[in-house]
Amino acid sequence: MTAITRDETDTKGRYVLIQGDAEAQLTYVISSPRLRIADRTGVRNAFRGTGAGRKLVERLVADARAKG
Repeated sequence: MTAITRDETDTKGRYVLIQGDAEAQLTYVISSPRLRIADRTGVRNAFRGTGAGRKLVERLVADARAKG
């Protein structure tokens, strides 16, 4: 699997994982400086059984912890 990238604005963001032609993503809303709410995941069948969705969530949690 390729690296997970993050795009973020002042109010929302998303994590994206791309492998070949397939893309998995997790989007979130920034409610406050200390609160991120994951609101949607999209994991295509090409990622079935790879743990892609879990990796996206783990990255969101790791980044949130790193920011305090």
